[in-house]
Amino acid sequence: MKDNMYDLFSGYDGELPEITEEPCNTDRITQLAMQKIGNQPVRKHGRRRIVLLTLAAALIAVSGVTAAAASGKIDLFRSILSRTELHDGGNSLPLMGEETAPDELAEMEPMVMEEAVQFTGDDTLHISTVCLYHDTNTLMITLAVDAADGITLPEDAQFIPYFSIVTEDGEEPLHQSGMGATESLVPGERDGLYYLTYYLVRPELAGKTIHARLENAYSPEQIQTVFEGIQAAQIQWMEDYGADSMTTDEWKALWKSEDLDGRTLALTQQLLEKSDKVLEGSWTADIPLTETEEPLLSIDKNGYQIEADSLSVQIRYEEEYGKQPVFLFTMRDGTVLTTSTGNGIADWLTAHDALPENYQRFAHVRGTDTGQVYSYGSLCRSDRIQKIEVYLFEYNLDNYTADQPFLSVTSEVLYEKEGRG
Repeated sequence: MKDNMYDLFSGYDGELPEITEEPCNTDRITQLAMQKIGNQPVRKHGRRRIVLLTLAAALIAVSGVTAAAASGKIDLFRSILSRTELHDGGNSLPLMGEETAPDELAEMEPMVMEEAVQFTGDDTLHISTVCLYHDTNTLMITLAVDAADGITLPEDAQFIPYFSIVTEDGEEPLHQSGMGATESLVPGERDGLYYLTYYLVRPELAGKTIHARLENAYSPEQIQTVFEGIQAAQIQWMEDYGADSMTTDEWKALWKSEDLDGRTLALTQQLLEKSDKVLEGSWTADIPLTETEEPLLSIDKNGYQIEADSLSVQIRYEEEYGKQPVFLFTMRDGTVLTTSTGNGIADWLTAHDALPENYQRFAHVRGTDTGQVYSYGSLCRSDRIQKIEVYLFEYNLDNYTADQPFLSVTSEVLYEKEGRG
């Protein structure tokens, strides 16, 4: 059954663009109608058609991409992600691993670039963007790496990636120490073509320009030796500065005042220069990210600030010694997500009927200067959030006696939506 064209246009009162194709292109008319009125297509078609039409509508409105270009890149993007294992997140991040449901893809709202961003640099490789998606705080980007004739790139080769945000005063590293996690190549459709995917997290990422640089390719063993050297140096710094006696905030302040980011980066460069390479070269590009709307759900209550987007949740609060807040997100389908990462807290919550046995943890967490960003395991619009609770675990670390409980727990509801379903 076809969509009723009159119904599609009924919500639009403005002037429509002139269409001059002969014969009339009804698919293009449908796209323009959905673009103008912001509606989603009626779900009366097969599953694949639903996905592509819905995505095309969102993409055309954002960036003017044609339906053919959008659908092709989305299919390729999903194919690459299904074979990708990220260093930070395994296969639990959105669009990775298992096939993504149509409604999740429909809510993806990615920025798809019809014209790929080309990297400049050594001619041994041609590198360009394939696709990316992001919300306020998170970015997943896939690059195509195409080896020139006569260049052999081992499939286990790993690049050293650097990501920074372009500012008026220069650049700010996107990752602590300025260097991102090295990721594995995914073989492409022909010899010499590979794909690289990176997952990046930073508050207020949308609307910024990302400066990306890939520097040389190494074997996994060479990379491991470099990171072991960095880890040993950072452990030594902790001992030298007495980190064991500091709070988290004190250690963060010292790290910043002593420019340990800069020292880490300098040490990384020294270790890399001493290491062998499987391919030498440097490739760079500036990648602009679109602005996003305001967070889909924003809460500021009793010292806790929560902003929920379709890919992640950012939580800010003032850390206190001996106190650990754990947040529970109950979704409208009954799923409960927890920010708990261990220490038996999840077991305590389950035993006290705060968590169901089939609860889920957020797929990925990244600490920031102002709190934490938690990533969903699948795409999630904030209107699916039914309730947000916080449990404050307070440990009696200094005055523990047999008569005084070692642990006290209080809880409060920070947000609850009326109705279900």
